[in-house]
Amino acid sequence: MEGLEIQEKILVLGKKLVTNFNDGNGDATSHWMAHYIAEQIIIIEANQGDNTLVIKECFETILKLWQHQAYFPKGARPFEKFDTLFHTIERMNPDNPSPFFYSEPETEPPKLSEEAELWINVAKNLDQRSRILIEFSFEKAFQNTIDENTKNWITAISGITKSQEALIIQLYESKLNKDEKEQRELDKKRDDLQKHIEQLNELEVLCKIVKQDMQEQLNDID
Repeated sequence: MEGLEIQEKILVLGKKLVTNFNDGNGDATSHWMAHYIAEQIIIIEANQGDNTLVIKECFETILKLWQHQAYFPKGARPFEKFDTLFHTIERMNPDNPSPFFYSEPETEPPKLSEEAELWINVAKNLDQRSRILIEFSFEKAFQNTIDENTKNWITAISGITKSQEALIIQLYESKLNKDEKEQRELDKKRDDLQKHIEQLNELEVLCKIVKQDMQEQLNDID
């Protein structure tokens, strides 16, 4: 990407950041930086003064303000509506060997009875299979949260700065892309779906085991 194109993209990002702030809303530092950026952009676009120095200082301030986004006022952070999704997304991969609700012990646990080991395995399998349903649910949540404004922010920072939030959104957006035309991708999707269906079938069996044991306990009480 040529230097001029990068400059133009940084200016676009600066304008989006400036329009994100309202008077009297948010921390003083962000507002001061946004106000300064707005003034510098006017100077740059009017070709006034020493543009080399003005452009350098303006661009540095734009990137610093972006890095300050965690402190933006409510409603001004570019990806804040994804917060709930971001907080759980790392745990949503059904193929991740790490369990969802707990961590494996660092030391070898004491030997349990055969029946106890059986129920431990049931718990682990329920944990893994349940995450398939959770992953599907979050894919649908992303599908209904990504909008044109989200895509505009991702475009604005593309090639000039990094954002973990944007990377996660793009990852899920690619999963939700139904216009994929390459057959090998369709084959992979088919294989993944078949695998998940088989895992859900196993989940049904495990649920029946738990349900049967609960029913037996209930019968004993009655």
